[in-house]
Amino acid sequence: AAGQDPPELGAPPTPVLAAAYGPAGAQIATASEDRTARIWDAATGQAVPGVSTLSGHTGPVLSAAYSPDGAQIVTASEDQTARIWDAATGQEVRQLSGHTEAVLSAAYSPDGAQIVT
Repeated sequence: AAGQDPPELGAPPTPVLAAAYGPAGAQIATASEDRTARIWDAATGQAVPGVSTLSGHTGPVLSAAYSPDGAQIVTASEDQTARIWDAATGQEVRQLSGHTEAVLSAAYSPDGAQIVT
């Protein structure tokens, strides 16, 4: 509510490098130095049970962004990949490889049909 401080996120294990709200505002995805992204409940600041940690990158995760419909999250990493995750299950859907340097950022197009890195 207006005038109230938002909840702090639970205890991220390492520095958070980026954060993004889901389109409905109910969840927050964070990108971390520990090679993971995490999903948080925006109202409570607690990790979302069962899907909270997105693991698979081999370098720090530099950005995280939700698809416009909130069904997927794309992450970008120093490991030269971007990865697409199912936001409901936390499972990796696809790895986008072929970059020759760290992927600093990734985002969905407004219609969710494309990803830019």
